[in-house]
Amino acid sequence: MPQITALGLCVWVDTYAIHGVRRDIANEVLKKFTLQNLSNCLEQYHVFVVAQQAHVLAYCCVTRQAPIEIETLYVLPKFQRQGIGSRLLNFIIAEFGAVFLSCWEGNSRAISFYRSYGFNQDGISSYEFEGQCYKNLVFKYTI
Repeated sequence: MPQITALGLCVWVDTYAIHGVRRDIANEVLKKFTLQNLSNCLEQYHVFVVAQQAHVLAYCCVTRQAPIEIETLYVLPKFQRQGIGSRLLNFIIAEFGAVFLSCWEGNSRAISFYRSYGFNQDGISSYEFEGQCYKNLVFKYTI
């Protein structure tokens, strides 16, 4: 489903390219969002998609084994703040109960969103690409 790959690329660039697209960001996004990586994701994760007709608006990847991690929850920027992410998150919580996720510390919109659902910070992790290390906050939701 190439729509998921394209959506992921759009959201990732919108989130991380806050000052424009540098070479390291371009390299990472082109490595990360490929049809082969999507195929691997579909094998390794539960993938939930929100679509209107043939138009994919959002998707969420969740680990198949406990502890349950929300690996990705992406909503196309044009459709953010319309309740789509909320519906996805409500579904995931109802389906799996306790979950955790990590979020880049600079993604204030996502951090506010998760905190509004009762997620609490439970640690720190990092994401590394192109020789740079980016701090992520780990959030946990418990019933």
